[in-house]
Amino acid sequence: TRDDLVVAGLVVDRSDPKTLYAAVWVMDHPDGGIYISHDQGHTWSEAADMHGQSVRALTQASSNPRVLIAGTLTGVYRSSDRGLHWQEISPPGGAEIHEVESIAIDPYDPEIIYAGTWHLPWKTNDGGAHWTNIRQGVIDDSDVFSMIVDPSRPSVMFLSACSGIYKSDNFGYEFRKVQGIPSTARRTRSLRMDPAERNTVYAGTTEGLYRTQDGGENWARTTGPDVIVHDVYIDPRNPKHVLLATD
Repeated sequence: TRDDLVVAGLVVDRSDPKTLYAAVWVMDHPDGGIYISHDQGHTWSEAADMHGQSVRALTQASSNPRVLIAGTLTGVYRSSDRGLHWQEISPPGGAEIHEVESIAIDPYDPEIIYAGTWHLPWKTNDGGAHWTNIRQGVIDDSDVFSMIVDPSRPSVMFLSACSGIYKSDNFGYEFRKVQGIPSTARRTRSLRMDPAERNTVYAGTTEGLYRTQDGGENWARTTGPDVIVHDVYIDPRNPKHVLLATD
């Protein structure tokens, strides 16, 4: 076991809740990987193909639980067998797609993947064979911290960056900046959509938790401004139960 790992993401398998996937990286060093547990976290094994990768994002396809997508400092990787084997699906060498901080997958088509990097967001419609920079409306050099796609309307998506929160109504090809959150709180580390009310979205910022109940038109802060929020969890059985990971 190691005690120098930063856990960037923890995924519970949609079809087997005893199986967990942990995306990890190492502070001040390009190292890390993906670890898998089949006994609710009691024991872990490392995915050999991802050994040494600094993994910053990990998600599972809702339409096909065998598919996992990971974002690392070097690019985007996919597993089609629940994390056993992995292959890079972004251009080799990381010429453009690298420092991947966030990942989202279309709820109906696992070939449609969004990748948020330290500079801008990208999209593939064919499982990584071709990638498009979806930058229209997004301020240049924006670190994309979080991306979410509406599970019932995949044309609707939100992304958060160091320059604020953006919304798209056409599968990410055009974004508009969301208003209503002060610029001092614009470093939004985490976005989460209410599983029951799709127009309700939570934004964890450096100055508290904000919430919109009308699809991003209006926002209100629900905590004090002194709370630095790194992640948000909404209980799917009771969406009024919200958990925050803070400084």
